Parts: sequence; structure tokens; C-alpha cells
Amino acid sequence: VRVIIELEEITKRFEEKGVENIINETHEIAEFFRKGLKEIGLDYPDYPLSNAVTPVIFPDNNAEIVYRRLIDEYGFTVNPSGGAYAKSMFRVAHVGNITLKDTEELLEAIKNIIK
Repeated sequence: VRVIIELEEITKRFEEKGVENIINETHEIAEFFRKGLKEIGLDYPDYPLSNAVTPVIFPDNNAEIVYRRLIDEYGFTVNPSGGAYAKSMFRVAHVGNITLKDTEELLEAIKNIIK
């Protein structure tokens, strides 16, 4: 039932905003996030990325710690990596009901945690 409700919500969003506008907004959020990562000393892969998600690389291998604190202390949800990348990377989605303000707050939380 929840999936049907979510499909209805996204369909309404597409109808209200238009697909092109949603694609452009998602691109803007992804670019804003990636620029912000560089500004706080983090990185992402140099291969072509989708606007939907950004893998965040943690050179100090503290991705698991940052991930846990984002959830426990700030209430953010990001996507952890597993296996060999569990300590060095997690992924941040830019799709859905996410705004530039949300993204700015996430960057600030990451910045506070890594300092």
C-alpha cells in the first residue's frame, strides 16, 4: 500500500512541477552538494555521476562514524556502503522531496562532524 501512495505522490509532483523542472532541480541540488563537498575537504568519484546520487569519499576512513552521527545526532538518512567501501564512502541521494536548504543543512552537519 505504501508504494502505491508514494507513486501517487510522485505522479502529482510531476503533474504540478513538470518533469523537466524536476530534472533541473535535481541537477542543481546535486551540483550544489558536490561543490559543498569540495569546500569542506571531501571528494566524490571523478567518473560521470547521475544527478540522483553522489558517493562521498572519506579519505580518513571515517564514513561509518559520520554516517552513524548523521542519523543519531542530526536525523539525516544517507546510504551506507558495504564491504571494502564501508569505512571510506557513503552515498547521498538528491531525488525525492529534497530542497537546497535540506542539502545545505546536510553539508553543515557533515562539516561539523568531520572537524
